[in-house]
Amino acid sequence: MTKILSIIIVISFLLSVFNWYEEGHYQGFVVTNVGAVFGAVLVTAAYSIVSRKRWMPDLPFAIAASLTTGITAIAYLYYALNGPAENSARSAAHMHVILVPVILTAIGIFLLCMAFLVAWVSKYMSQKNV
Repeated sequence: MTKILSIIIVISFLLSVFNWYEEGHYQGFVVTNVGAVFGAVLVTAAYSIVSRKRWMPDLPFAIAASLTTGITAIAYLYYALNGPAENSARSAAHMHVILVPVILTAIGIFLLCMAFLVAWVSKYMSQKNV
């Protein structure tokens, strides 16, 4: 599953680069494009580590990674197919170039924290019942 998520992350990154180029914003490559997939990469990396080490249940991390990667892919597919924002250099329509990466990263971190909490509670409850 990690390979599939990685492929989706790469496609999302390429869609982000296409949208960035299409909008005509040639500054802020790292914030715009690397930030677009940072949350998905973070959660997918956590899922990969947990699934290999088996020290916690990995299902919550798989769900969090799938949700984060899916939301990122859908968002950037929409932006890439939607075309450039009208008067993007002089209006607030281009704010998705900065705000969406921040929001996606915040969603990823929130889902990662929730996955840790659910996995920890699940592990604690299974040890208590044994």
